[in-house]
Amino acid sequence: METIDFVGMPTHSVEPVAPVALILIFLVAMLVSLAVSALMIVAFWKISAKAGFSGALGLLMLVPLGNVILPLFLAFAEWPAMKDKRVIQTEI
Repeated sequence: METIDFVGMPTHSVEPVAPVALILIFLVAMLVSLAVSALMIVAFWKISAKAGFSGALGLLMLVPLGNVILPLFLAFAEWPAMKDKRVIQTEI
């Protein structure tokens, strides 16, 4: 459908999107977001546990700024699991 605006230029009207479609898009986006969040929590739980820290550190991925601090902490901290390896290597 084409209409004329006050300047004489043709304008095109856009058909409104059904509210059901918007709700469906929102629900799909929420499910994808929850799945990615769960995957990140599990991944950082495993990484923390393998590094020798409590796996519960993975829950910091839910906290704002915790999801920035945790990877930095794991990157630069002295890992307890690596300390044990160094002790074994020096005894050999």
